[in-house]
Amino acid sequence: EILASLLTPPRRTMALLVARRAAAAARPVVWGPGRHPFAGWRALAAAAGASEDTSDCPFRAALAGGQCYKLFETPEAVALLNTHPQAPRGSVVVLPRQSGGFASIFEMPDEEAAVFVQHVPRAAKMVQEALEAESVCCLPQAEGEYPHVHVLPGRSQGGEATELGVPSVAFDSTGTQWEALAAEIRARDGGPDSPQ
Repeated sequence: EILASLLTPPRRTMALLVARRAAAAARPVVWGPGRHPFAGWRALAAAAGASEDTSDCPFRAALAGGQCYKLFETPEAVALLNTHPQAPRGSVVVLPRQSGGFASIFEMPDEEAAVFVQHVPRAAKMVQEALEAESVCCLPQAEGEYPHVHVLPGRSQGGEATELGVPSVAFDSTGTQWEALAAEIRARDGGPDSPQ
């Protein structure tokens, strides 16, 4: 927590989350100059045989024109409806248009992360209003293939609470229920580039 007090506000929150996660796993956080807790993920993935192919990454596939439900897009970021069956209904993922070669938000320099993270409140407001949720939880991704932030709806009025956890991601589901949900969330968009 001493390290977190030295960081800028967005990175401070992420640093606290990483430190608490590491403490819960009883492993030290190694975070020094140029080294983040999840640095080296790509090298480990390459050693395990992971591919840089777009088909292996749902984020790159969606950005390349694959099936997805875009809620909004700006020159810096895209918000996509998470259609994974295990994700809470109305979950959204906000990601940068370009990963900058980084596999996680924790590898990104503060300035680059801030460029796309500034769009998370817009997505959160859309989700909360469309689902009439009492709250919204925004979770920065800690490890994976592409930098992103999960926006999860909290308890709907009178409904069950959403379990706090990072859901799996999928963007390629199809069907009228997904189209209707995406349209309902899009209708709540009050962003500067939204169609009015």
